Amino acid sequence: GSYTSVQWFGRDMKARFTGRGLFRLFGEFDRNLSTGTYNYDGEEPTAWGTGGMQVALPKPNYGPSREVPKVRDAGKG
Repeated sequence: GSYTSVQWFGRDMKARFTGRGLFRLFGEFDRNLSTGTYNYDGEEPTAWGTGGMQVALPKPNYGPSREVPKVRDAGKG
């Protein structure tokens, strides 16, 4: 299925998402002054702040790419 938006209010949420998407994460401080964390499989958890942030799935690869760009002939749509 698909979702346009999901809002969750509460505590101690654990979720797993498989597929592609953009997520806007907003948090509030709990009694331990923590706003929460997120992580990609196999990586250390990353904290998100109260100002919000955007996370992409799958994780963007900003490193050098070995993939050769494909040239497309504009006349062959």
